[in-house]
Amino acid sequence: MYKVGIVGVSRGKRFVSSFEAHPEMAVTALCDVDQKRLAEVGAAFELPDSQLFEDYDKFLAADMDVVMIATPIPLHTEQAVKALE
Repeated sequence: MYKVGIVGVSRGKRFVSSFEAHPEMAVTALCDVDQKRLAEVGAAFELPDSQLFEDYDKFLAADMDVVMIATPIPLHTEQAVKALE
């Protein structure tokens, strides 16, 4: 089972169902700077509050195998580099 984390829930919420439909994948963490949107999407997909992050570095420290970046494009390079490190 691959544990997936998604950063940027506005765009990323569209992918949660796709990942969840795959028998080898499960979304285990979400990250977004908008606390209200993060809580709404987390609740919709029944993720515990402990797996919802507003801080990207704390999100990256969570137990996951895959990071999907769904934030605005100008943030992708920095976030991708941090995820790969």
